[in-house]
Amino acid sequence: TLGNLSTLFKAISGFEEKFNITFRLHPRSSDLLPKNLAERYRTNVSFNSTSNLYSMIKKADLVIGQTTTATLYALLIGKPVIYFPSMKWPIKFLKKF
Repeated sequence: TLGNLSTLFKAISGFEEKFNITFRLHPRSSDLLPKNLAERYRTNVSFNSTSNLYSMIKKADLVIGQTTTATLYALLIGKPVIYFPSMKWPIKFLKKF
């Protein structure tokens, strides 16, 4: 969610050490708001929507995500994951039952 990205960018902006941080948003997501947040918090991040997701995960030292198959894949291949739960997901799931 946008709130999770805002929290993440705020945290990244406080790092003294520099990292290479690449974001791969969901294919149906617009990158306009996340890019605006990155600029607002003056974070040095890049956005990549063209590279193969699974190749990116294999190369990553750490994966940050929400309720996606990408975070599950990262866990399955032994990558450390920071998981931001989607607050709407459990509600949508429970309404079906």
